[in-house]
Amino acid sequence: MKRIKHSFAVGVLFGLSISIFFSLISGTGHYYPLSPESTMGEWYLSHFNEAITMFISVIIWGCIGILFGQVNRIFEETDWSITRMTVIHFVVSYVGFVPLAILAGWFPLQLGAFFTFTIIFILIYLIMWVYHYIQSRKMVEDINQNINHKTH
Repeated sequence: MKRIKHSFAVGVLFGLSISIFFSLISGTGHYYPLSPESTMGEWYLSHFNEAITMFISVIIWGCIGILFGQVNRIFEETDWSITRMTVIHFVVSYVGFVPLAILAGWFPLQLGAFFTFTIIFILIYLIMWVYHYIQSRKMVEDINQNINHKTH
């Protein structure tokens, strides 16, 4: 439960940071927890006041945090190959994240926007995967070096 609460809080902090950043660069001088031009942004803002829209956004951001916090447990499965773990992690992350990103109002429900979102998701995923792969490889090399040093 502690892990889920932590993941929720990280998701909220991440979502809040992104919303502040995009509100600042929009140049309107207004804060929006989601894109007012997105399909869900238009719907939320036409059906709810700003406080309820913010509350909905916080819940969705928290769910995104929980998703990524839990999906990382796939890499704790030691009997699987790195390829199997990566493919399953990618698929579960993508399939879970797309509906949450739509509900979060991060892009409109249009084919072009969906395609762009998918490309950005893949690029960010690849960058993060390469970074973690290099870190893990270095850690294994350090462990092996320590083992070899102790045996000689």
